[in-house]
Amino acid sequence: IKEDGSPFPREEFPSVVAREKGDSIFNVTVGIKGIESEIKWFKMNAVPVDRFGKTGALLTFTDITQELRSKEENRFVLDTLGIGVFTLNPI
Repeated sequence: IKEDGSPFPREEFPSVVAREKGDSIFNVTVGIKGIESEIKWFKMNAVPVDRFGKTGALLTFTDITQELRSKEENRFVLDTLGIGVFTLNPI
């Protein structure tokens, strides 16, 4: 699943891009439905790997589910209270 909730096409999945196109791809956010349709979010990286004449992909991922939930909760609180956060840069 993409961050916007739309389906993640197979041809855009990081490991597929690395294996089939030979491109390295970094920091792609992917949602995967788990038990009871709970979505787990991952930041994924993939690089092509050639071994013994075969092309594959090395995939790494980090679970960012809690990070995204925290951002969502903070956004909800700010929207509910009707306040914002401002940053000032001194001249």
